[in-house]
Amino acid sequence: MNTKTIINFVAFQINWLICVFGAAYGMPWLGPITVVLWLAVHVKMHQANSKPEYLLALFAATLGYGLDSLLVTFDVIHFPEQTQFGYLSPVWMVALWVNLAMTIRHSLDWLNHRNVIIALFGGVGGALAYWAGHQIGAIILTDKLVSSLIVFFVWSVALVTIYLVSNRLFSLFGRDVFHPASNDEHAHV
Repeated sequence: MNTKTIINFVAFQINWLICVFGAAYGMPWLGPITVVLWLAVHVKMHQANSKPEYLLALFAATLGYGLDSLLVTFDVIHFPEQTQFGYLSPVWMVALWVNLAMTIRHSLDWLNHRNVIIALFGGVGGALAYWAGHQIGAIILTDKLVSSLIVFFVWSVALVTIYLVSNRLFSLFGRDVFHPASNDEHAHV
């Protein structure tokens, strides 16, 4: 594991904590600020892939906002008043999706092309993250068991989708630094 991968993993964890605890303690704006700053540093560290990194972050933000907003609309989750900073899905939740996107080609690259493992990892990780957010007071699972099962399913599909989109974006616009052989197989714009 190289230094950039370790930095990526640690930054992901720190940003997750800042987003969730910031929201729980009435500072829902704090996490999005740190994630945007980390995104700038992350892209600077991986300049050769700035376009696909930004596009993946935008895709993950859009997907996450849509999915979390549906979970709110269908009464699977709610957000306490002090965490509100945005409509339906708050901005700090969207920032968490961006934060995740920055791990896909880096500290979580080992999952790539293993769709069953990605789905299980996404389902378990997503459900545990929402449950932890519930315990911290940043999110409310309306029915702990049912909500967790729905989140498991949503995150299983979402994470596989993010990996598929990542692979497509990097084949179109990026240099695959983790899989150099694939650079010769794809025409890059």
